Amino acid sequence: MGVPSLELGHLEHLFAKEEVWAVIRMIPCDKASGPDGFTGLFYKLAWECIKTDIMHAFNAFWSRDSRRLYHLNNALMILLRKKDHPHEIRDFKPISFIHSFAKLITKCLANRLAPGLDKLVMHNQRAFIKGRSLHDNFREV
Repeated sequence: MGVPSLELGHLEHLFAKEEVWAVIRMIPCDKASGPDGFTGLFYKLAWECIKTDIMHAFNAFWSRDSRRLYHLNNALMILLRKKDHPHEIRDFKPISFIHSFAKLITKCLANRLAPGLDKLVMHNQRAFIKGRSLHDNFREV
C-alpha cells in the first residue's frame, strides 16, 4: 500500500510535566474561558499549585480512566448576533466554549503527533499539514 513503517512508541508514554507546561506556556492568556471558567492566565499563574492535580488528570485520561470524563466532555454553544436586529439564522455566529482542560489534552496530543504527521499522511492529502497547501495539488503534474 505504500504506507511507511514508523516508530511511534513515543506516543504511548505518559505525559511529562515539562510537556504539559510547554503547552500551557503557549496558550493565550486572554482567550475567553470555557464552562470551567479557567483561562490560560489561570494555568500560568497557578501552575505551581495545580500541577500535581493536572498531571493526575492527564495520567487518568491516558490510562483510559473515564469515570469522570463526562464532566469535561461537554461544551456550551452560544449564538452571537452578527447584526443589531437579527431575523434569520445566518444573522448569528455560533461559537462553542469547551473546557480548558480538554483543550490542554488535545494540544498535547497534537504536539506529539505533529512531527510524524508529514510521513503518515500521503503527499496528495495536503490540507491541515504544516508546510503543505491544498493548492499544491493543482500545481503538480
